[in-house]
Amino acid sequence: MSQHQGVVKVYFKDKGYGFIESPQTGNIFFHISQVGADDSQRIDINDTVYFEVEPSRKKPGTYTAKNVSLA
Repeated sequence: MSQHQGVVKVYFKDKGYGFIESPQTGNIFFHISQVGADDSQRIDINDTVYFEVEPSRKKPGTYTAKNVSLA
């Protein structure tokens, strides 16, 4: 899997999910469970992050971010 870089554009802390914007992937969904333990308490809007992409299990034909970490 290749690693991508993007910026957190939307993040709902109370719901535990958001969207990352990247030139390679466009807007991509992420869930807080895919953010590393060290970064999960610090991640916020406008943070630059690294992530991998995987097919969504809930929405066939779409993708989600996994292994999200702060840059």
